[in-house]
Amino acid sequence: MTATSPATRPPRYRRTRARRVIRNTARALLPRRIGLRHRILISFGAGAMILSGVLAITTYGFTRNSFVQQRERSEINQAFANAKRVQTDLLANPTDVIGALEQFGSAKRLLYSSGVWTSNAQSFTQSDIPTSLKTQVVTNLKAANMISNHGANAAIIVGIPLERANAYYFELESLRETQDALRSVFIALMLSGAITTAVGIGLGLLVSGRTVRPLVLAAQAASAIAEG
Repeated sequence: MTATSPATRPPRYRRTRARRVIRNTARALLPRRIGLRHRILISFGAGAMILSGVLAITTYGFTRNSFVQQRERSEINQAFANAKRVQTDLLANPTDVIGALEQFGSAKRLLYSSGVWTSNAQSFTQSDIPTSLKTQVVTNLKAANMISNHGANAAIIVGIPLERANAYYFELESLRETQDALRSVFIALMLSGAITTAVGIGLGLLVSGRTVRPLVLAAQAASAIAEG
């Protein structure tokens, strides 16, 4: 008796084999059904992650707005106080512009008077002032402020017209400390979120173990009864 070669096998056999290959491939590609224990674990972990993410985003947004607004109010008040002193010094001695700008504090100051720009810092010039802010102060004669990028950090620029001295005062204060504080808050919130997620996964393991245990015991009892 001679063996049938693959080339001489009937078409029905080849179709059955092709169907078997397709069925096995489809089973391998389709995701397997997730067990009850894993579903509980995923639910607790995903829930904890979503909850911690929402809380982190909300807390960071509120903290950021609070920090920025508080720093902005503080710098505006300080800028008005400095502008008042500059105006007083200019009225007393109009030629000593540099002396009027040299005051205490880390703020950079710029004065526009009689078509001349004078600054107490080389890193703060006319080009650092946004056009809209300059127009609001010089043209519209209204005090204004704006947060703008200055170098690698954000900074708040306050512009105040000095009508009695016929000049325009601009003050720049870096927000680097505020950015560093917000960065620390962000890192702390991320760590808190990771801890919350880990706790959620731990609770999921505990609950899933207690939930599945009676089912496992029942299955073992049924198997023992079936075996006699």
